[in-house]
Amino acid sequence: MDTGRPIYIGDGIIPQVERFASKYAFAKLTVDVFTTALAMLVEKAEQPTGNKFVFICNERMWFLVQKVLGKYLAEFKTEGTYLYSKQANGYVDVGATF
Repeated sequence: MDTGRPIYIGDGIIPQVERFASKYAFAKLTVDVFTTALAMLVEKAEQPTGNKFVFICNERMWFLVQKVLGKYLAEFKTEGTYLYSKQANGYVDVGATF
């Protein structure tokens, strides 16, 4: 107000995201559900690799993702190269960091 410039108010974050994003409903979160959601994102991407995706979720969903992926790592004794990340000095942090 002090500058005299107008303040523009948009639709808000949810309508903006919904224009480009897909919604995926599930009854129980599993690794298969998670990979299906990733596959849907890849379909919309310009290239199949090298992408960075953002998931918008509430706190409950965040903890479900941590639980499912943490359990996957523990039960399937994944190969270290499967979870490789150059940005993390060759390792991916596990535990509320997926």
